[in-house]
Amino acid sequence: MPGRAPLAGLTAGSPLAVIAGRAVAAAGRAWAAAAERRRHDAAAGGCAHGLASAAYRPPPRVAALHPGTFRWTTPAGRTYTTRPDPYIT
Repeated sequence: MPGRAPLAGLTAGSPLAVIAGRAVAAAGRAWAAAAERRRHDAAAGGCAHGLASAAYRPPPRVAALHPGTFRWTTPAGRTYTTRPDPYIT
């Protein structure tokens, strides 16, 4: 983490120095994770949603079975299949 100041005024090995050292280490990890997310977002051209969990992403509700035939599922779990209208030629 750039610009990290030493833990001045703390006795090495004291409980407060240990806690402060762990806090600084956690801040360094958070800074590195934020920098990584920033790189992913820049590469994606916006928000990459790199931290999105499976619960964040809705499941696919529409499936293409054949050209023109689709099966879709409602949020309630009902499934419907649509087909092209038949045309007499």
